[in-house]
Order: sequence, then C-alpha cells, then structure tokens
Amino acid sequence: MAEDVVLNKGAIQHLIIDVADRLGELTSLDGKAPRFDIRKRHDPGWIVEDGVATSIGMTAYCLVDTTVAAVVADEYELFLFFNNVPEIPRLGPFRFRVNA
Repeated sequence: MAEDVVLNKGAIQHLIIDVADRLGELTSLDGKAPRFDIRKRHDPGWIVEDGVATSIGMTAYCLVDTTVAAVVADEYELFLFFNNVPEIPRLGPFRFRVNA
C-alpha cells in the first residue's frame, strides 16, 4: 500500500495490503486470522484495536470506518498482524490520510 492513500471523512472502505513471504513458505493468509490496529501517526493510543481483516490469497482487506467521531482529518498508521504459528508477525506501519 502506498503512503499516498487518502480516505475522505465519512467513508467506509477497505485499505488493501499485499503481503509477501520472503521465504516463500506462506502462500495464503486464509486460516491465519488477519487482524489490524489503527492509530493516529505519532500517537500511542489506538483508534481501532484487533479489527478483523478479510483475505484473498496473500492480500488483506482492512475495512476502515471514518464515520466514527475518533477519526478526524489527520495522518494514520495501520498495523497488520496474523497467526502464523510459531510466529505472529506484525507488519506496518501502513500510512494513510483522512481528509475532511
């Protein structure tokens, strides 16, 4: 996902993240329970915690709801994680902006 992703306040849409496995052992996120967290950039507090992502192959679809009051025009970071026992990788930050 490019850093120039922009959502408009009031939108509910997917942020699409392509995942790659450098070792080539993981070929699908199916069954890996993809989840995501979102926070304002440079803010330690989470706006979304443990959001459920859907997946097709190695692509995660994270549904972002900008209609909630906690989401204002600003820059945000999304972190994707999933269960790949014995590891639980955490990918990100994937940056995006919300416009008023």
